[in-house]
Amino acid sequence: KAYRHSPAEKGQCLTCHDPHASKQSRELKEALPGLCNNCHKKTAKEFEKVNVHTPARRGKCVACHSPHSASYKFLLPVRRRQLCFSCHKDMKQNLTVLHPPFIKGDCEKCHEHHASDNSYQLVHSETEICYSCHASIKEDVTKKSYVHAPLRKGDCIACHSPHGSKIAGQLYRPIKGLCISCHESIIKAKGTQLFIHKPIKNGKCDHCHEPHYSKNRYLLLNSRS
Repeated sequence: KAYRHSPAEKGQCLTCHDPHASKQSRELKEALPGLCNNCHKKTAKEFEKVNVHTPARRGKCVACHSPHSASYKFLLPVRRRQLCFSCHKDMKQNLTVLHPPFIKGDCEKCHEHHASDNSYQLVHSETEICYSCHASIKEDVTKKSYVHAPLRKGDCIACHSPHGSKIAGQLYRPIKGLCISCHESIIKAKGTQLFIHKPIKNGKCDHCHEPHYSKNRYLLLNSRS
């Protein structure tokens, strides 16, 4: 195969295997990940970070890497863009609006493959990751007078599912339900009023309000004056 583990390529089988007997499967000299870490010291340092990929944390290096040879770089058994879905196969189910990196299997756009000090093995903070692609939103946030509170805090996933959704914009739920999940006072007011503004009744909050930012108070689409 195109990529070969260095000891195997050099015929140095005894680097990993005991020639006679072992307490480990396949006569390995030592249990994983210790055996791998003996050579891959730099990678082993990564596992001291806060969030470690589950297979790595469990010493299952061979869940992602072939021990002897492979057709793909880093001894991956399948293409990098297929590898993550060999375990995370259920993540695509019932989703119709997918985040472009996710649908391409380009998981490393957002996630470290071994470990990270950020939640979910993110390569940076959530805000930094989103803005690395959505730079125009980052720029506009600094220019607009009024910014939606979650966006101002960099909490993009308060409204958007990072991988995908059944709803346009990768929203967690339809706009009406999404907005009132925070703006509960609107629902309370509806219960005490005789007449309800039609867009509110129909859950069309975006007919009057911008979802991210606006030059107008209350994130209105146009000035009321």
